[in-house]
Amino acid sequence: MITELLPKVQSLPRADKLRLMQFLVFELAREEGVTLLQPDEEYPIWTPYSAFDAATTLLTSLRRTDPLIQDIRVTDDTITADLTDGRTISVPLVWSWRLSEATPEQRANYEIIGGGEGVHWPDVDEDISAAGMLYGIPARQPRSSRLAPFRAARVVPVPT
Repeated sequence: MITELLPKVQSLPRADKLRLMQFLVFELAREEGVTLLQPDEEYPIWTPYSAFDAATTLLTSLRRTDPLIQDIRVTDDTITADLTDGRTISVPLVWSWRLSEATPEQRANYEIIGGGEGVHWPDVDEDISAAGMLYGIPARQPRSSRLAPFRAARVVPVPT
């Protein structure tokens, strides 16, 4: 019976499909003994919080939950970050060519930025994010630095 009905339903105009859906909902509600919501009526919605607390709770849950950097250490080999979730992660120092070339004093001069989303070293203009460390994204050298060895090469004419 449904196989005969479906092609007919599919051929109905949109307005008739909506009327059919409404009819089926009312029919099922009547059979189940369910009272449907009535138009233009107000219905209370229970919540364990006041409206302000509910909004605050919603905003808190929607905030990013990525771990944040609490502290950072740079040695001759590694960049190590202590995260707010209790983990400690390390990446090789060579991932940051600027910090690799920096002095110990420059490496020690940093500030945690973005509430812990990253770290900035003002002396060497380097920024590293917690996400970059977690997901293994090393800093890229600018094109000029990568091509520097080739620019320094001396061109010698080849005798013909």
